[in-house]
Amino acid sequence: MRAYLFSAAMSLAAILPLAAHAADQDWKVSVSATASAQTNDNIFAVATKQTSDTVLGFSPRVDLSHELENAKISAYLDGDFSRYSSNSTEDTADYGFGAAYHAKANGLTVDADASHALNTESRRAKNARRDATKRTEFKVDTYGGALGTDVAGGTLSGGLRYTNLNYQNVRSKTGAVILQDDRDHKVMDEHVAYSWGSNTSYSLSADFTQLNYDLTAPVARHNRDSKGYTLSAGVSQTFSKTVNGSASIGYTTRSFDEVKFSDVTDVSLSANLNWTPDSDTQVGLSASRSLQETVVPNSPVYIASSVGANLSRQVTDKVGVAAYVSYEWDDHQGVDRSDNVTGLGLSTSIAITKGLAVSVAYDYSKEDSSGAVKSAGYDNNLFSARLTAKF
Repeated sequence: MRAYLFSAAMSLAAILPLAAHAADQDWKVSVSATASAQTNDNIFAVATKQTSDTVLGFSPRVDLSHELENAKISAYLDGDFSRYSSNSTEDTADYGFGAAYHAKANGLTVDADASHALNTESRRAKNARRDATKRTEFKVDTYGGALGTDVAGGTLSGGLRYTNLNYQNVRSKTGAVILQDDRDHKVMDEHVAYSWGSNTSYSLSADFTQLNYDLTAPVARHNRDSKGYTLSAGVSQTFSKTVNGSASIGYTTRSFDEVKFSDVTDVSLSANLNWTPDSDTQVGLSASRSLQETVVPNSPVYIASSVGANLSRQVTDKVGVAAYVSYEWDDHQGVDRSDNVTGLGLSTSIAITKGLAVSVAYDYSKEDSSGAVKSAGYDNNLFSARLTAKF
């Protein structure tokens, strides 16, 4: 508990002077902090011998922005600290920082951004090592740039994004070292798109992806290096004052350097529909389908398909409620395994003052798996309360 309070105090001590200095330099400053308490009935996300614990959390964040004549500069710094009452090996001390630049002049837009983060992998994550004595920490470095210009009544845009992921080794519950260096990889994404239209807008896009893993066979079990592309067409439509939506569908393919891995081709999909029957109510529906990385031996990727729905309602000026439900099914290529993940949640929030709010929430997640190399699966219930202050 003392360590938790010390971390929270040090975070605020570091952020507040930075925010005050930025304000003096004509920057817009937004500072927020969230304190939380959570009960988790299955902290290790296992099927049997579930362990429950109480988790205290603290998440500070500062956002900075500065307007220029034809450009905007923004930056952020955030943290996410958690302390488990009875299982300190699950504690986290995550952080992230980054900056972005946006400019527009004479029909040309320029965007650039960079960020660095230390994250802790959730036990419920698809590729998480649930048999480890502590959760996996990993660093993420991202750099991106994009250009856009007006062409023939539409917008032609293109960009590059480089991501470097570095996973740390952990120990199994038997004491053995679990090497995760074979998960370290770099991703290069190239994107080209053309969009046009107003009330009804259309788009054509091409995305090229190359993944290079730091370790390959025989040091690693497989060579997961790959390259591929996705070609898609999309439409965005405002149906009425209360209904709008968008959808894109395309063809995606991935080829692998590992000769044991067959090429994977599939349909790519992204869709959402939003309904706002009145100013206090919002309803959303979504669906997606894509290729995702996996650590399952002898499987190159899995195809993730998901659907979801969410509802939010502002009951009074100070009280709001929300609910969501989601379902995902994952088909691992090259092996006999299918996973189904169900999620649902309910929450309510109360605005105490203009910059202070409290919320309580319930979240449920369940994973079922089938096949010769199936996961053990899990059920997980979370009850949480949060107090958020914004300055």
